[in-house]
Amino acid sequence: MATDQIITKYSIPVSLLILEKPPINIDWLLSFPHSPTISALHSRLKLPSSFSKSLLARTLVDPTSEAAKAYPHNKHLARSGTVIAGYLVSEYLVSRYPRLPYDVLTAGLQAFAGVPVLHQVGREWGVELGKSGEFENYGKLLFQRAEIGAVDPKKGEKFADRAMADMVRSVIGGVYISEGFTASKVFVHNHLLSRTLQMSSLFKFNEPSRELSRLCTRENLDRPIFRSISETGRVSRSPVFVIGVYLGDEMVGQGQASSVDEAKFRAAANALKAWYLYENKPFQLPSLTLESPDAAFVPNYIDAGEVIV
Repeated sequence: MATDQIITKYSIPVSLLILEKPPINIDWLLSFPHSPTISALHSRLKLPSSFSKSLLARTLVDPTSEAAKAYPHNKHLARSGTVIAGYLVSEYLVSRYPRLPYDVLTAGLQAFAGVPVLHQVGREWGVELGKSGEFENYGKLLFQRAEIGAVDPKKGEKFADRAMADMVRSVIGGVYISEGFTASKVFVHNHLLSRTLQMSSLFKFNEPSRELSRLCTRENLDRPIFRSISETGRVSRSPVFVIGVYLGDEMVGQGQASSVDEAKFRAAANALKAWYLYENKPFQLPSLTLESPDAAFVPNYIDAGEVIV
């Protein structure tokens, strides 16, 4: 088969075919995108025909891998996927929860699109870890594995979770490049934003009572008052105090603990969570205007911002 026919049939870059001494077997290079494992992964992810199997094979080649010396790696795709996923997740969180503090927004972004969750997504896709240099690992993620137990990877090495996360990012980037923004948006919502996340677990407060007081002052609300709702075993080894925090006659938070101070802390924290986790219902994503400039878009509620303590 002539060189130009090979290039046309397999979409292999010319630079990989004119090496005087190919670092790997050229037959393997041509057959890698057509392995059964990659075909199965392509079908499992329901990727469009425009997302070629050659492109999917590229997402499995990490820059640290020996294969990257002879086959295009996924670094560029992963970069695109990082930007797309970050934008879509941030847009979703800000639009749905307009009062989120910045630290919680950042934690939410990591919870939906950080390394741990992307690593889990890749494993759920059925992607297996290969070993750098073993080119017979068709359809497996090829990377130079960092030594287990090392604090930081050496130059040219990568931990398995980060390599898998970059693979998932590169698939997102590949969907965006091959099908456009709308397809990548659907893909991110199906594979990342469809996951369950308890937003209330992302909050950490140092002085919730003070923060609640500042919030009420800013919003011209009544001063928060703590009141005892119930208590049991005050003089026992296991007392339980239930404290409520009120704005006028309305209880906005409740806390239960083995001490009064801790119960007040939890009551104030729960009141703040109730405020910050206010949801826009219904809400539209601003990216709707990117998909259809003439779409009727209703601006979402924009809050005054988090409280400065």
